Amino acid sequence: MARKLNTEIFELPIGVLDRDGNLQTLCEVSEMIGADEEAITDKKVATNPAVVITTLLSRKIVRIGDIEKITPALVKNMFTADRDACLMAIRKLSLGNEMKFNTQCRSCNEKAEVVIDLESDIPTTYWKDVVPEEEQDGDVGYLNFELPNGFEDNDGEVHKVGVIKLPTGDVEERLAVMLRQNPGKANTALMSACIQSLGELKVVDTRVLREMTRRDREYLTSVMGDNKCGPDFVREIECPFCGNNYKISLELPYFFTANSDL
Repeated sequence: MARKLNTEIFELPIGVLDRDGNLQTLCEVSEMIGADEEAITDKKVATNPAVVITTLLSRKIVRIGDIEKITPALVKNMFTADRDACLMAIRKLSLGNEMKFNTQCRSCNEKAEVVIDLESDIPTTYWKDVVPEEEQDGDVGYLNFELPNGFEDNDGEVHKVGVIKLPTGDVEERLAVMLRQNPGKANTALMSACIQSLGELKVVDTRVLREMTRRDREYLTSVMGDNKCGPDFVREIECPFCGNNYKISLELPYFFTANSDL
């Protein structure tokens, strides 16, 4: 008989809509076992960090509110913010709150051990904090925007007003490899995938994003960044040797090791 695994129930930063259109925000995850480690280190999975997360969450999410059938398709459609929150909860259950890193100062090049407590050192931003309920006029995870310059189509009409959706696992999976090869191209693809509408344009594809002004692209990046939800995995470190402050990002591989180089 299999041992009963420890589980944790927590609130998702954004949430998942069920079949009836109700928002489910309470999520239950279970701790990892050896079979889970094997699943996420398989060569077919490990080459894409976003696929690793999808694989893990598909195995470890017990339920989301009243949703008990957790499929890879459902997990891929979850917002990145919610996927990150699940990842952190699974890590805490499986290996504890403490994460240790050997990090190198960008100024003096000295190495030092850094200890981060996932419970107290990683703040989480919720959708209700970004957009208060009284100001919400649409589905959660969707933001209205108005471009500074706007996109001019072939007929000379300028399109400025639109709706953008915060990134999901599906977008992550498609852009993971591209991000390493060409960050600019990945940014174009990201915005194209997230923009739901722009003026009267029938299609907002990568061509539209490539022809946008830099000012409009920077604006869209800021809209997504300023309204970002989920755990903040970027931490500022003070070097114990020279006092220099620099930032580190807690990337996926470090969630499954007790001590790592960063």
